[in-house]
Amino acid sequence: LDAPRALCDTAVYRDPSTAHGPQPTAHGDLPMPPVTPKVAATLIRTYHESLAAVERAGARNEGATRAAFQTLLEAWAKPAALTVLAEQTLDGTRNRPIRVDGQLLNELRLTHGIWEAKDTGDDLEREISKKIAAGYPLRNTLFENTRRAVLYQDGRRVDFEADLLDRFIGYSPAQIVEFRRALVRF
Repeated sequence: LDAPRALCDTAVYRDPSTAHGPQPTAHGDLPMPPVTPKVAATLIRTYHESLAAVERAGARNEGATRAAFQTLLEAWAKPAALTVLAEQTLDGTRNRPIRVDGQLLNELRLTHGIWEAKDTGDDLEREISKKIAAGYPLRNTLFENTRRAVLYQDGRRVDFEADLLDRFIGYSPAQIVEFRRALVRF
């Protein structure tokens, strides 16, 4: 399987040994605890093994491959106390409901992010355009097809980065950052 570096390489995580203490995110918030390099390598290996088993069984469709990424995402989200709920219906941006493959919730049951899986052979760019037209919110949304992943945050596409899953899990909207700062000042 020729999965993208963001989904297969141990470079998906931030190496905490290279940081000089906690580094603020683009929003000025402290990042969520990263998955350690050793755990990341194990999670990525397990993900590849699961995808290989599905492919050996002759399946490449979203329904068959989605479970492998969901398992990876759940494990990556666990240190940040996020819960992944599969197949959720949410209010879209076009005043009609949308059905997402996964919704990440924080401990207050607020949506932290959305994950959308596509078939391995799908044209991911075309599928993303369809989802955006259907009203998918782009606050913190990850689209993937086991070969590539694209992340949108605050309505902007995030250029490919090796720490894609860390960025997705560690995201904090500006309102939450300000709330946390106010709590610290209080």
